[in-house]
Amino acid sequence: MWYSGSVPEMLADVFPEHKWHFHKFHRVQPGYWSDRKNQLAFMDWMKEELGISSYEEMYRITHKQITELGGMF
Repeated sequence: MWYSGSVPEMLADVFPEHKWHFHKFHRVQPGYWSDRKNQLAFMDWMKEELGISSYEEMYRITHKQITELGGMF
């Protein structure tokens, strides 16, 4: 299997027991950020990384924090 040249897809297939955060790889597949499921997974992970426990606290998230953590707009 060639995984269309995608290291994240290969790792997810070979090690399915691990929860991979695809946004942490150097490059994501085209269209990755268009998928709402991926957006929500990133936001959930980011909330945990930043210690955010309520929606009210999300107002303090900056564009810089999102991009530094691997998110895209």
